[in-house]
This record gives sequence, structure tokens and C-alpha cells, in this order.
Amino acid sequence: MGFFTVTMVNGSHLAPIVGGLLGEYCGWRWIFKFVAIVDAIMLITAFFCLPETLYLRKRCVDVSKPDLLKLPTEHRPRFTKEVYLSRLRLRSNFPELRLRPSQFVLPALKMAKYPSVLFPALYYATMYGFASILPAVTVAAIFTEFFHWNTLTIGLTYGASLTIGGVLGECVSGWVVDRIVKRERTRLGRDPEPEVRLKAIWVGEVIVPAGLLIYGFCLQYRTAWIAPILGMGIACFGLQIITTTTYTYAIDCYRTESSEVAQLFNFIRQEIGFTFAFYVVHLGNKIGYQWTFLMFALIGGILAFIPMLFVVFKGEQWRKRLGKPVGVNVLDNMMGTGDQHDHVSG
Repeated sequence: MGFFTVTMVNGSHLAPIVGGLLGEYCGWRWIFKFVAIVDAIMLITAFFCLPETLYLRKRCVDVSKPDLLKLPTEHRPRFTKEVYLSRLRLRSNFPELRLRPSQFVLPALKMAKYPSVLFPALYYATMYGFASILPAVTVAAIFTEFFHWNTLTIGLTYGASLTIGGVLGECVSGWVVDRIVKRERTRLGRDPEPEVRLKAIWVGEVIVPAGLLIYGFCLQYRTAWIAPILGMGIACFGLQIITTTTYTYAIDCYRTESSEVAQLFNFIRQEIGFTFAFYVVHLGNKIGYQWTFLMFALIGGILAFIPMLFVVFKGEQWRKRLGKPVGVNVLDNMMGTGDQHDHVSG
């Protein structure tokens, strides 16, 4: 999970480094050409090299029966040329799988009814917008005007700052969360409830607003360029802690619906993040960057965090009251049989 979250957050932070080089030496059009080339390569790679890993048993297995271990073991078929070509088919080889268009969207949206998913997703999306997207939509215009930087300098400095902050944040967050869980497991003598992971979120809750304030005030008062760059890195450091904590908590609450949880997180993040570019620079020029980023720090650190406080103290109670999600797991819906089929997804 740590590798997933750090690549998800920092993929966009590596892009300015490549984009700065291309924009400076090849022109801005080559940035879009490069993206198109990479997307085409990834599409071909995914089609030919990432086969479906879903494994369907030929028969149902009742795991409650004591003689389960006496059943013969089913072996995976040998990977032959015929098997590989069959996996490239666009249509499923299993007639019992009934895929409908609604299964691409509705299952993820259904997870929004569970506070242990919705509130962490909203908090994560808000902080991601402030600590990652805000620098992306402001740094080019501001640093060109204030420091007279070119495309290459902006891309290298901005990308390196956020990438380093994100990687260091993941190193800290993974270690902190693991220590907390191990300590509680030792104390209780059993696996702790998922809410114990939320103890790590306080670190990010403090660091992200601090980084935003450093960035905004240093820009407004025209300090040395290193100061706002440092503020960006600090904010991204805290963001990575929040990302790891919220993702692992929500997925730990609903493990069989982990793909739907991840989809909802990404959907809310994109919906909140795309709005910033329309007004941030104009707002900063109008009221000052110090007040603009103070406002964002208060929104993220207080308003977006209030629902998380309820999850910290009431999350376990809410989860048990709402129970396990029904009609959300995409595979069960495709099979049309719910728990009647055993499946393993890899």
C-alpha cells in the first residue's frame, strides 16, 4: 500500500521535471506529444502484458465444512500460447460473468454512504488539492513573475521539491502507522480495529497547513526563492502521511471492496482538484497570497478535518451499525450470485 500511495501522489510530481526539459529545449508542443507517446505505450503494454488475474473455481466450496482439506486441489493451467491468446479476447470466456455498464460507476459511488470511506476521501481530496494541485497551478505564473525563472528551472525545482517531500513523507508515514498497529496488536493480543491507524493522521494535519502558510507568506513578501519551495516540500511531506493513513484505514474497513474504495477516493480527488486553476492566481493577486493560503490552510486543517474527528471517535460504532456493504462488490454483481461463488482476485 505504501508503494501504491507514493507512486500515485508522486507520479504527477515527476511530470514537471520531464515537462520542464521538453518545454525548454523542444517547445511546449512536444510535452503533449510525449504524453501521447507514453499513453500509447502503456495502452499496448496493458493490453498484451497485463492479463486478467481473476480466478474462478470450477465448483463452489463451502469453507465451513470440516472436510475441506480433503478436497482435491485445483491447479492453475499451464501458461501456453493458447492460454495467452485466450486472455487477449475482449469478451469473457466465462458465460456466467454478466458485465453491465452500470458496474463501472455505481459500485464506487455506493461506497459514499459509509462514513469510514466518504469522510477520509473528502479530507484526503481537500488536502491533496491544497498541497499538490495548488502549487501546480500557481508556480509557473508566480515564479515567472516574481523570480523571472524559465520553464526548465520551474519544472526541475518544483518537481524535485514535491517529489522529495512525498517520498520522505511516505518513509515516515509507513513507519509510524506500522509501529502504531504493532503496538496495539501487542497490547490487545489481537488485531486492532482499523481506527487505530488514524492516530498517525495528526502529523499530517499539522504539517500540511504549516507548509501552505510558509508558501503563501513567503510569496507575498518576496523572500528568497528557497523559502516557498521549502513550503511546498513540507506540505507534500504532510500530504503523503495523510494519503497513506486515509487509504489504509478505508481499505482496512472494507477489504473486499478495496477497488471500489480506491475509485471513490480518486473520483472525489479529481472533482475537487480541477476547480483550483480557475481562480487561485486571480484570488492571490486580489487579496494577497498570504491571505489566500491562510484561507486554504483553515479550510483543510479545520473544516475538512471536522468530519475526520467524528470518524476517529465514532468510526467503529458507525461501521458496525451499517454492516458490510451489499451489492457493491463488482465481481459478485457480475456473477449474479453474491456469496454463492468463491473467487480469488489477484
